[in-house]
Amino acid sequence: MSASEEILHIPGADGFQTWRTRGRVEAAPDPGGRMAKRADWIGIPAKALVSIPMRFHGIDAGRREAAAQLELEGAGLGAETQQPHLFETRVHDEDARDQRAWTCVQAAPLPKDVLDAGLDARYAPSVCFQHLKAGQAAVWEESGGLALALPDANGQPLHVQALTSREADGDAAAEIRCILAAAELSGAAPDIDGVELRMQDAGSQDAAGTAVREEFVSSMDCPVRWEKPQAPHRPAGAWRLVPEPVVRRRQARSHRRMLVLFTTAALIVIAAGLSAFAAGLWKRQEGLKVEAARLAMLEPRLQQIRDARARWAGLEIALTPQHYPVELFHQVVQLLPPEGIRLTLFELNADKLTIAGEASSVNHAISFREDLSGAPAFKDWGFAANTPSVLPDGRATFQAEGTRPSLAAAAP
Repeated sequence: MSASEEILHIPGADGFQTWRTRGRVEAAPDPGGRMAKRADWIGIPAKALVSIPMRFHGIDAGRREAAAQLELEGAGLGAETQQPHLFETRVHDEDARDQRAWTCVQAAPLPKDVLDAGLDARYAPSVCFQHLKAGQAAVWEESGGLALALPDANGQPLHVQALTSREADGDAAAEIRCILAAAELSGAAPDIDGVELRMQDAGSQDAAGTAVREEFVSSMDCPVRWEKPQAPHRPAGAWRLVPEPVVRRRQARSHRRMLVLFTTAALIVIAAGLSAFAAGLWKRQEGLKVEAARLAMLEPRLQQIRDARARWAGLEIALTPQHYPVELFHQVVQLLPPEGIRLTLFELNADKLTIAGEASSVNHAISFREDLSGAPAFKDWGFAANTPSVLPDGRATFQAEGTRPSLAAAAP
């Protein structure tokens, strides 16, 4: 499987340039000559960085970053050290007791078009895209000026700095001598044997250019070699440096994605609930249809039962001789005491039986009413007796009403 193409945005002599590379193939300039809308790697210019070479003497790797933060705070960069994506410390000789370290801090913003193309890109100092040689300080054109890099004994960068000079003249040479002297005094960089000047016009025979180069060479106290710039390469390892605007945009995008994810999940749950409800409703409707079809099949038998019940109800009176009026009157007469009670009304209207009379006293009326309600022949009639009314001469009138029980209740 072939490696996918990677796009590099790197500071060039006059601005950012786009390079394309694939696998181990050497990077080539973008044929379109314009910046791509998406980049895999973006180089942070030297003038946007604060580079501080450091030395750690026997410090454990877990405490190295805290030590670097203390030095940065001492240099007035305490605010940047509060954001891990704004600085990083690299140590290339991990096994040595006296370790040389390189700390980079983002100190200036990048152009907006570069940030727009690098929302998902990895960021690294621009010197990480250069080929450095041990013992040779490298100078190249970058963003309208010059940049200087000091490598360690393995060709890894230990310091990078944008020069104030825009041309490789005597002023640039004086500035480089000061930087080399400061690095030598601090012991942060190994011995530098010469300077490699990487310029597009290295082979030019222009008189003005030749005079400038001669001035630069004569002002340096070490050998100077002129070379044409080489094609860049991908950094050896990933950096955690990310510009602040990109961090905010990534956080906002992540928040939007989480919001969309939660909204989608909520909609899925709601849709699942509605689907379950619809499935249950459909199942219930289907069950009702099945039950309705079953009842429709049973309807002829049900109608036969209704007809039989109607006929049976018509025969109910004939089938219950104990409810005949004569039998009921006979049962009432059986309950009458020898004296003290006189019936004045015995009426059977449809299923309602009304019995009224007079008693020689209230006690006689109440006693007869209780006998009537408790008699076996009338226990299912549910007699509701009124309170006896007392007449002026001491007699009392009473009335009791009951309803004929059904055939099933009247069955012996």
